[in-house]
Amino acid sequence: MIIGATSGDTGSAAIHAFKGIENIKIFILHPHNSTSQFQRKQMTTSGANNVYNLAIEGTFDDCQFLVKQAFKDESLNENYNLTAVNSINWFRVLPQSIYYAWSYLNHSIDSFVVPSGNFGNIYSAYLLKKMGFPLRKLVIATNENNILHRIINNNDFTLTDVIKTNSPSMDITISSNFERILSEFIDTSSLVELYQKMPTKDHIKSINQNAHKNLSDLFVSMSANSDEVIAQIKKTYENFKLIVDPHTAVGLACAEKIKIKGAMCLACAHPVKFQDTVKKSINGELEYEKNFKFEHDEKFDVLKNNYPIMKEYIQNYA
Repeated sequence: MIIGATSGDTGSAAIHAFKGIENIKIFILHPHNSTSQFQRKQMTTSGANNVYNLAIEGTFDDCQFLVKQAFKDESLNENYNLTAVNSINWFRVLPQSIYYAWSYLNHSIDSFVVPSGNFGNIYSAYLLKKMGFPLRKLVIATNENNILHRIINNNDFTLTDVIKTNSPSMDITISSNFERILSEFIDTSSLVELYQKMPTKDHIKSINQNAHKNLSDLFVSMSANSDEVIAQIKKTYENFKLIVDPHTAVGLACAEKIKIKGAMCLACAHPVKFQDTVKKSINGELEYEKNFKFEHDEKFDVLKNNYPIMKEYIQNYA
């Protein structure tokens, strides 16, 4: 039984990897009404009987917290062979380091700007750097949900409510993979306490100075808001006749704001997934090089943000 939480993109990737496979059932949680319509339909129109889409009345942080509760649930784990997908799974993170290795070996690029929500992609660049690749600048680019930027920039670990933006896959405040890198600089008991208290916002609002210095030595950070995203999509199209999605635009806008040179900005998704924002930015109808069709009706269930309800749902269908 596969279970995972998605802010919009990797959930559909997991679904299409496992749909229709005998003896596997996959449960994917996404925040209800907080993905684009295209993202949702990529998940909910697989037509496969082994795919279960759970639209949770909450944020991606809530979805991710429910998944983690499932893995702590002894009775659930005793009865089912649970495995995780998406970036809480180590083997989702590790292969991404190949992107950076390829870029360095083929194009001598050693600096990268990475739009960041759950911190998995840029964490994989950090892993490659630890393996010995001479990567130089790793830039964390965030939207208005900018806790990663604030913690790197001025040691501000204050949690705010999730803000809905036009780059919804990055509307995240509690990043699983950030916990992984903090584990290198903070003792285990302090880290456990920090992440257990974060969902209630009753956690410490800054980390110790040595840990913060280590992070700020490793990463540069910046944020861009939704208006800047629209302006960046427009400017990129006018200058290069290149259509980018809103998350990629966050990275490009942040790269310009910090005036970085010779860096690669990672692209995140096909712009067709975010047609409303792209059309608004470019001010016109767009033609894409691919024909996207959804051949099956949508199928998903809306659930309250409540672990016992989710657990009962899983037990009923697993």
